[in-house]
Amino acid sequence: MTICRCTSFGCGVAGNGVEVDPRTFKNHSLRDRVALAQKVQEESETVINEQLDKIALQLAATTLSGDSPDDITQSEGTSGGRLWSRTRRNCPSTADEPISSASTSRQQTIRGLLTRLSDIECSADALDAKVTSSTSGLASSPAVRASSFPLRGLQAECLRLQTDLSKVSLNVASVSVMKESVGKRLDKISEKLEASKATWTSVQESLAVPEPSPGIRYPTGKLQNHLHCISTDFGEKEHFYKPLLPRADPILQVVMFLIMGCNVILGTSRRGCSFILGMVQYAIQLTLMRSLPTDASLPPRDRKLLADFPLDPRPVEKEFDLDPETVIYAVCPDAACRATYGPRFEGDSAIPIYPSRCRCRKNGRRCRQQLLRPKIIQDHVVYTPIEPFVYFSPTHWLGRFLSRPGVEAGMDGTWNRDKGPSKENPGFMYDIFDAEMLRDFKGIDGKHFSKGNGEGRISKNPR
Repeated sequence: MTICRCTSFGCGVAGNGVEVDPRTFKNHSLRDRVALAQKVQEESETVINEQLDKIALQLAATTLSGDSPDDITQSEGTSGGRLWSRTRRNCPSTADEPISSASTSRQQTIRGLLTRLSDIECSADALDAKVTSSTSGLASSPAVRASSFPLRGLQAECLRLQTDLSKVSLNVASVSVMKESVGKRLDKISEKLEASKATWTSVQESLAVPEPSPGIRYPTGKLQNHLHCISTDFGEKEHFYKPLLPRADPILQVVMFLIMGCNVILGTSRRGCSFILGMVQYAIQLTLMRSLPTDASLPPRDRKLLADFPLDPRPVEKEFDLDPETVIYAVCPDAACRATYGPRFEGDSAIPIYPSRCRCRKNGRRCRQQLLRPKIIQDHVVYTPIEPFVYFSPTHWLGRFLSRPGVEAGMDGTWNRDKGPSKENPGFMYDIFDAEMLRDFKGIDGKHFSKGNGEGRISKNPR
């Protein structure tokens, strides 16, 4: 028998786990790995979307300030670098090195297909927004009888985009990877529409008038009470032992905590959080002015409190330090290469700069696979990785983990408990601390590894 502490089936909820047979343990472990992989993929997509939002904000600020991105050159030595946006009619070449005339037409074909895929992706983004808005509106609207599905037009548009995507056929890694990414996006949109249609169909079936049953109806007098209880546990977490907003007004601290609770736990959108911030600020202003004479003004402290209110929830998120530390790498699409390239930034620019083609050498020759694709942001073309890889810093994660109350004390206490197999089951080990290797492991000073003289000692499983 093996001790299982999985989360998918709830075995880890019970104190020391649950004893299961090896086959069940393997099945539970596999389910945990699949759930973890899905969670990592969702986190990666969130990080990539946040980076695109930052780029969009910078491009919007540049447009409002009157600076034209076309005035900025695309050389690596200038501010903004090669990835600085250009208008769609002025899409720059991303070549790092001069290429021969024989391969010029092929590179132009690849860039043309990547631009075409970028247009399909842009249309898919717009369609996704329409589908999300339409499905939510369909769910909130009163149920009425209808002869056909109201979103059939969006289904036809999704099918048209899938047909356009299938016409892109070139056996090149950069094109294939981007085509697969856009295809997955369209598949998700199609699944949303199918789920909405299934819900709509079930509602229509419930609205159908049933045939009257024979006999005479007679009330039984029984009533059923349905109680819906919703409980929300906000939890308590500390990060890196630093106080949050130590010099801020207590009223402002409470309001920011309210916004983070609505955004992170209740799932309120950023637009909704901005509305809540504005209304709370106005309510506090009316409350402060209520006790003053008509012609009097607020004291400086109250004016500073109202002036410190953020207009956007993103600065609040930054103050709470909830986002993990991440780096988005560009991965070579070629399955035989898979080289990674980190970004660099020019000054305070939010636009990352990557090499346009792979520089890794294979058998004495450079790979030269296309790494970047054009993406339309704020009516400008920005070059982003065809296949991004989001790296989550393990050091940052460990710092967050150790900053949780009670975790570090519990880890230190593990070293101090009785080690070794139990007397009842001499050949049975509950965890890795019962193994002979850790019980006899010594540090460089000759003492047991757990004796850190006030310093925390961590044993990490490399798996």
